[in-house]
Amino acid sequence: MTFRGPAGAMIFLAALALAAALFLRSPGLDVRDGRDDRGRNGIAVTSAWLTGTAPAGDFAAGVREQRMAEIMIELPPPNADGTLAGIDSARVDALLYECYDARGWVQIGVTHRAFDDPRWRRFFIVDLRRLLDRLPRVRGVVLDLANVADVSPALLTLLDELRPALAPDARPLAIVAHRWEQPYFREVARRADLLVMPLDISTSAFARFSTGRCVEHIQSTLAWCEGKPVLFRLPTDKRLRRGLSTIHFAFSKTNAPEPYQGILWETSAAPDRATWAEVRARFLKP
Repeated sequence: MTFRGPAGAMIFLAALALAAALFLRSPGLDVRDGRDDRGRNGIAVTSAWLTGTAPAGDFAAGVREQRMAEIMIELPPPNADGTLAGIDSARVDALLYECYDARGWVQIGVTHRAFDDPRWRRFFIVDLRRLLDRLPRVRGVVLDLANVADVSPALLTLLDELRPALAPDARPLAIVAHRWEQPYFREVARRADLLVMPLDISTSAFARFSTGRCVEHIQSTLAWCEGKPVLFRLPTDKRLRRGLSTIHFAFSKTNAPEPYQGILWETSAAPDRATWAEVRARFLKP
């Protein structure tokens, strides 16, 4: 992302100052009072969960206990022709049944430029509508575009064409965004009901610089989101603690703006007690 104009320059300078302070002092903040928890956090379950054997009830118990507001279930990517296959609808439905307090979403990743083809878009949307008809507990659709770096008018067309398919039962559209240039990012944001921004958390020797970049991404995302709610996606592995401290650091000098909703943390299996405890202690309100 680049910064243009007075507002962009101010965002860049603020991020640079935070990054410099970060490098000289610490890679983040350890906050235990829940100040950055707005009660709208979520959890994203990768497609590996659909082929596993873990009981839905065990996973859902943690989701309910930690008051997760959103649960996003990753599905296999579309076929070459845009159709959807290999989806265990019964397992998706069972998990959402158990996670009754959370809003359920299905997440579909798009990693190639097939959406340039009108036929691909048509097949994709028709098959997605059929899937939603089989899954009434799914309240929204997440389109994961994090790996789509190209700026493409066809992608905006796909988002425009997808909206009528979600309209009959008012299902919202969430978009996992790439770090596009500001004008394109804003165009995508206008077409979304919720934005998810993955944060590239590092544990390397250059983690301080990585954290500085993440702070920049947090600030620019919230400045360019067109007022849409934003969740920041974190990994659930050993980078989780650094990710939580990065969120706290980003808002250590100023209050988080209204679009900020909280975190979305990604997992391929039911988190263990230690992981739940980590999130509860370092992020959630007591």
